[in-house]
Amino acid sequence: MAELKAIENGVWMCYTHGKLIDTDECTYSPELLKDWRDLAERRAHLRLEFSEAVDLSRVASLPLARAKIDLFEPDTGHRIEGFLRASAMAQSWGNDEALGTRDLLIELARNALTHGRATGIRLEATVDSIHLSDDGQVFPLKELLRSAGKRGGAAALEAISTMHDQLVVFHRATENGNLVTITRIEMSPESPALSPCSFRLTGGWPNATSAIEFVESHGECETVFLFPTLGILSYSDLFKLSDEIKQRGMSGRDIVLAMQAHSAGILNFVEREMPNVRLVELKRRPPA
Repeated sequence: MAELKAIENGVWMCYTHGKLIDTDECTYSPELLKDWRDLAERRAHLRLEFSEAVDLSRVASLPLARAKIDLFEPDTGHRIEGFLRASAMAQSWGNDEALGTRDLLIELARNALTHGRATGIRLEATVDSIHLSDDGQVFPLKELLRSAGKRGGAAALEAISTMHDQLVVFHRATENGNLVTITRIEMSPESPALSPCSFRLTGGWPNATSAIEFVESHGECETVFLFPTLGILSYSDLFKLSDEIKQRGMSGRDIVLAMQAHSAGILNFVEREMPNVRLVELKRRPPA
């Protein structure tokens, strides 16, 4: 009883929403409510530092609220919308990013259930990522873009790639089907790896051998992201990486280098010497 009445267990609510939460314990878990409270408190502190006009998702790293749902029907747009609202994605990552993610999740869920013969889908929000897993046929996301009759899924994926430069999408084949992860990349060397398909180099670059060994050992990953320490690479570093890629026969793998900043010369070098490697520029945000 003392724990129930403790201030740490309290969340301020109006009567209407308090009643809703008390009558739907499955949707509004204690974990989700605490995440909402923590996020609201962080945003309140940030408002003391920035004006009301500032979009907080652009100036600070805010976590998502942890949430999950299971889907079994293709027409689940409204449930995906509710899931993303529960995760507070619009408040944490930005409204445009939330809408783009919603569009992609709808198409991926529909494709898995309609064409991939999946019997169910799980959506889960962790503090830094959105995960969609299904038990259907393995279907790499690149197949959406390669299809001669590109439609909804390809359009949503291309929009994420071109309109939301800080959102990245990973696909990984699993024992049971597919796992798609959507996350936001930032210049944060202390943060953990974004997904099983990303590798953060520690102990300093260059360590090209370990990076390409990671790529080689993760054949189930459609795209592999490499994060050099502090997000900086030199021409010498890139020459070593290029040599390792060629020597190990990795020229056909899709590799992304996430860097803090790069010159036009570095970009031209990568495009010329490593056509299978793309550069993504990291943006630094202070922790909330």
